[in-house]
Amino acid sequence: MFAEMNQWEGLVPFGVLLSKSAITTAFCFLYFTTVDYFESAYLGLAIGFCNVFGRASTILSPMIAEMGEPLPMMSCTVICTISLVMCLQLEQPEALNKNKR
Repeated sequence: MFAEMNQWEGLVPFGVLLSKSAITTAFCFLYFTTVDYFESAYLGLAIGFCNVFGRASTILSPMIAEMGEPLPMMSCTVICTISLVMCLQLEQPEALNKNKR
């Protein structure tokens, strides 16, 4: 948005690279922290679901970006809000909480 408002098209590639590195960091953070939230029997399922959703959203993102003006930003806002609410619902299993105390 900053590049578009100030007519600095040269900033767009840097924004894309920054976004890609942030997504990669988020996936790494996901893989390292899921051990604390899911039992080992469900860990593969949780990581697999997140991986499939992440790859599917990567495939669909160029199509959504080319749609009309409010739809791309609204879809991003809705997905981020849903992610925030779902992350707030995460709780560590009781067995892991007892071991850390």
